[in-house]
Amino acid sequence: MSEDDIDGERKERFFIFKVPCSRTAFLSGIGGGLAGGFAHFMFTSRVKRSADVGVLSFTAFTIVSWLYCRYDRAQKRHAQRKIKESFGQTKMTKVSETMAGLPEDMDTKPVST
Repeated sequence: MSEDDIDGERKERFFIFKVPCSRTAFLSGIGGGLAGGFAHFMFTSRVKRSADVGVLSFTAFTIVSWLYCRYDRAQKRHAQRKIKESFGQTKMTKVSETMAGLPEDMDTKPVST
């Protein structure tokens, strides 16, 4: 097996981590599942039920963490878009104010030296 085959296989196997927020969500889910299952086991000493609680906790933590991360990314992207638009409008306003102060017969092309 060549190195390209290994890299290609690795890329196919871990494609899920290319989705934004998936790595963070899975790590949070794993931690939450372990904590939930272990806490249930410590209180009840029922192994099968604790495993069920751990899986349920993993699922809940993963989904909630992913949704929160995606919501936060959307809010940040929206704020960045607004900032970018405001900078663009500010720049256009300054250019139009500068151009408005020039006489109309003046050539606005830069002078090359």
